[in-house]
Amino acid sequence: MSIKKFLVAITLAAAAPLAAAQVYVGASGGISNWSVDCGGTTSCDKNGTGAKGFVGYRFSGPFAVEALYVDLGKTTARVGMVDVAIKGQGVGAALVLDGKSDKWSYGARLGALSMKGKASVSGGFSGSSSKTSTQPIFGIFAGYEIVDNLSLRLELDSTRVETEGGGEGTVRLISAGLTYRF
Repeated sequence: MSIKKFLVAITLAAAAPLAAAQVYVGASGGISNWSVDCGGTTSCDKNGTGAKGFVGYRFSGPFAVEALYVDLGKTTARVGMVDVAIKGQGVGAALVLDGKSDKWSYGARLGALSMKGKASVSGGFSGSSSKTSTQPIFGIFAGYEIVDNLSLRLELDSTRVETEGGGEGTVRLISAGLTYRF
């Protein structure tokens, strides 16, 4: 075997795992549910509107990595004449384990987010404060391939948001969206 054929064979063998890899993008939106204490409030809304966007790189087999952005919307409460709102958004990375059966797909993600929690107060006085913390994110999803490489996906993600002054809560985002594999 000549050196040229040997180098071509080595190059093809090294590139084979990369050829099996897939890049994908997705976006979803839905309802966020905040697990916050509403004791002492005159009104409290624990549900918000959230959204998520992600870019993933799927290796051969069931493993992928994702970079993601999450906006958890906000929760609001009223204490007397004062309105309080807490918002959460973050960026991060996750490991994904997924599978596929015919047109159905399913999987789970586990990662970490740099989550910014922002609390704002308005009424007799106004102000805001924010805190950024590293928080875990866990999610599960199920999808259905509508056409080649385009899937409708239902997702459930859970993470935490912290605010200045020690406030914290778990937030769950139930969303629907689309995922496209290149």
